[in-house]
Amino acid sequence: MDLIRPFQRDDVPRVLELFRTAFLNNGNHAPAGLESYFDRAIFQNPWYDAELPSFVHAKGDGSIDGFVGVQPKRLSLRGRRLRVAVATKLMVSPGAGPLVAPRLLGRVFAGPQDLLLSDISNAAGRRIWEGLGGVTVLLYSLQWQRPVRPARHALSWLQARGMPGVIAGALRPLGSLADSLLTRWWSAHVRSASAGYSVEDLPLDVLATQLPDLLRGRALLPEYVDPGVGAAERAAPATAPAIGARCPAESGGLVPLFRRARRCGRGVAARGATGRSRAGL
Repeated sequence: MDLIRPFQRDDVPRVLELFRTAFLNNGNHAPAGLESYFDRAIFQNPWYDAELPSFVHAKGDGSIDGFVGVQPKRLSLRGRRLRVAVATKLMVSPGAGPLVAPRLLGRVFAGPQDLLLSDISNAAGRRIWEGLGGVTVLLYSLQWQRPVRPARHALSWLQARGMPGVIAGALRPLGSLADSLLTRWWSAHVRSASAGYSVEDLPLDVLATQLPDLLRGRALLPEYVDPGVGAAERAAPATAPAIGARCPAESGGLVPLFRRARRCGRGVAARGATGRSRAGL
């Protein structure tokens, strides 16, 4: 008999196998650190909450053909602490029934959280999310890209939309020339704009402690430091960004997410960057 139940540490090897099937079936290499990722991200979360578990879909023979991760977070809305759940890594095996994914996510929707979020999805995941009553915030769902070879990229885009291959082939040498000129111009522009600056990894303790000041005045704030704990416990808040700061990218390797720009020894900006996930919620 198939059932949906809370994810347990003993399930990690089978969920890892499911992850490889769902995310790495196109020849991508397994990222470093994948073996410990689910234990770190789910069970070592400093705000782990047994009432907000991740879920697996277990078949009658004990195999697992579906998973949805849940990461509890703490947010503050105008001073009121919210119990937040973040849904992640929704995945099912190719042979799973069509209702496995909606049933898994439905269990998460039925949880006791005040707010449920998910930060990345594909079209299938979005349909399930909205079908269960979730909302897609389009303003925060924008993505951008900068082609390395814009002319060749434009030709490929036009060819995929009906341009005859003969015409695209004839224009390819001109595209290569244009890309070469653009690359030289862009390299000179970047060198000029970045003069006097350096970029380095942003220390996570700095991120955790300075974020409230950077977001002062916002209605919704993350809580990484609990003012009610003592100095010994204040080292813990960096754990949450540390778990999220490096995630398993489907293309391989761990992706650093936080960078800091400095000029003359002073920090002037901080930014985040993530690897894109092609599948899952």
